[in-house]
Amino acid sequence: MHRGTGDRNTLPVPEARINAPRRVSALTTEATDRWSPKWYGRAVNRAALTLALLFTSVATAQESVAVRGTAVSLERAGEAPVRTLGPFEFVAGLKLQSDDPRFGGISGMVLVDSGSALLAVSDNGRLFHLPLVRDATGKLTGVGPATTYAIAAAGGAALDRGEGDSEELQLLPDGRLLVSFEHHHRLATIGQLDSLKAATERPFATPKGIELAPKNGGLEALFARADGSVLAIREKPLSHDGKHAAWLIREAPEKSETLYYWAKDGFQPTALAPLAGGDLLGLERRYTILDGIAARLVRFPASAIAAGAQVQTTELGRFTTAMICDNFEAMATEPARAGRGATTVFIASDDNFNPAQHTYLLQFTLPGP
Repeated sequence: MHRGTGDRNTLPVPEARINAPRRVSALTTEATDRWSPKWYGRAVNRAALTLALLFTSVATAQESVAVRGTAVSLERAGEAPVRTLGPFEFVAGLKLQSDDPRFGGISGMVLVDSGSALLAVSDNGRLFHLPLVRDATGKLTGVGPATTYAIAAAGGAALDRGEGDSEELQLLPDGRLLVSFEHHHRLATIGQLDSLKAATERPFATPKGIELAPKNGGLEALFARADGSVLAIREKPLSHDGKHAAWLIREAPEKSETLYYWAKDGFQPTALAPLAGGDLLGLERRYTILDGIAARLVRFPASAIAAGAQVQTTELGRFTTAMICDNFEAMATEPARAGRGATTVFIASDDNFNPAQHTYLLQFTLPGP
């Protein structure tokens, strides 16, 4: 989750300096206004009230939430058409909206049901199953009604306030769903994908040292590996030069090994997903008062993940001021299929339950391996 400025989410001085802008770039009026302290002064109050209501009880059964998707282009209104983001080809985009106050804050997701649905976690401690409407070519054309579960503490009780800021979701090789949480930094499983009736938290190995992270800067990016280990990257950097603590976590026997992930130019990691050939795709986001919101996609080899490693990435594509851009935090990939020789990439934005922001779901393809 990244809320910009205002209220209890204001960064302490050391973190604020780490995230200080390095340069002034061209800004859109829309982006500046949407992420301004004035907006946040109002929006945080509304969001706090909404979240307080959402956390007062927990549902033990699934509930339906009506969600509508409105088609959007990659370019902002008034700009020339944009069809690419570096090597990525834009396929489709939707702005997701719902009259149900529980929907929003999408911060992590995985593709399920053979690519016909997304399973996502949100900042309000909820899990959403969102059917995707796709045509014969795989292009996203709409969404169906979502099913939601409130994530419960062990025993089925509602999570305490401040315990339910779920940030990332991964599917473990044994079918369990793994979630990371901020504020009270931890990892937990919430049930089996193929028999999910209620999302109940169960402790998972959590790396030592993550408790030192800022409340709003914990385990934002996860990747579940085929051998059952998990790569977890801390959102906030350790230093001004973009050095992020990361851990390779094993559950049994419980063990975590430290490595480091480098995100330059003030960007911070928010999601990871696999690519064909063994590489990993990273989604990174940056916010400064002067520059507004920015996002980019990077790539690095899975072979770089090892104890003590210094993981360096290669930037593939960056959202420009001519493109729509919001608080992109969630990402999922779909491998190439017969008749479609490209990897499909979905990314989604976290609107922070802020009416000035949007929940975008964008679809791209990446040609080649």
